[in-house]
Parts: sequence; structure tokens; C-alpha cells
Amino acid sequence: MKYITENITEIEKLAVSMMLFATCGEDENTMANAEVSKTSPNTFHIEYDVANPFNGISLTVEIRRESYANGQSSVFHYNVISSAYGDTGEFTLTIE
Repeated sequence: MKYITENITEIEKLAVSMMLFATCGEDENTMANAEVSKTSPNTFHIEYDVANPFNGISLTVEIRRESYANGQSSVFHYNVISSAYGDTGEFTLTIE
């Protein structure tokens, strides 16, 4: 993926990757040219091949991170605010 804004941290990159590959089932080769931009402190826009609904992606997602005191796990809360293909909603992923 191409991160087109400079202020995206490594943790935020991890959160975006987890969302796309673990839940959306996106193909790594397809997503290699996707552009990710940070539009506000916790909000990201991800876009690739918007004209092709079978191969493209265009969505805006808010991501919040919660770390547990033991430092052994993090929880990412996602809220897909808008999507070119109508797949919006909230979900959570955990790293242990």
C-alpha cells in the first residue's frame, strides 16, 4: 500500500493492514497500489481502482486503539463510515 500522508504511524499501518487482509479478504497484490491517506487524527481513506466494483476499494474508516495494561494485547475498534460499495459498519480486532 502507498501511504500518501506522512503522519501515519507504524501502529496505524498495522491496523489498516489487519482490517484489509483479515476481515475484508483483500488480495495483497491487488492492494499493493492502494492509496491510504489520513484525513483526521483517527480517520483514514483507502482507495484503489474505484471504477471496478469487483477489484476496487474505496472506503473511509475510523480506527481507535485500546491497549491493555499488561502490554500483551491491543484491541482495534473500526468504524467504516463510508464505502463506495455500501459495506459500512463497526467491528473489533485483537492482537494478543
